[in-house]
Amino acid sequence: MTINSPTPTDSGNGKWIILCLLAFGMGNGCQKSEAPDPAKQLVGKNVTVQFRRDALGSAATIPVPPFTNNMNGAETSFTGKVYRVEGNWLIVDFRDKRVWVPREVVLAVEEAIPFLDKPKQP
Repeated sequence: MTINSPTPTDSGNGKWIILCLLAFGMGNGCQKSEAPDPAKQLVGKNVTVQFRRDALGSAATIPVPPFTNNMNGAETSFTGKVYRVEGNWLIVDFRDKRVWVPREVVLAVEEAIPFLDKPKQP
């Protein structure tokens, strides 16, 4: 007695195609894998958020240091504790308020280095 197993060329048998797709991992090919967001490691930490100068209406032809806290008397940054990072928002507790900052207006986020992690000076 001879048993003929189906081959991929058998008509009407889509099981082979499905089996091949699953065997080669194509069954999960439709799922989008996302890289972890590095900003999420800031949650719970005290940071200083520096705003892009053009987002504040103070883009100028004069040089402006990126870590200055004010320009012509106007604040260009604020310090608070990161509450959450969600999508394109950095959510920071500032004084007695929760501030939602769109990421596209952020120039830099400063995080203090913990005392034990500071590099030793020569």
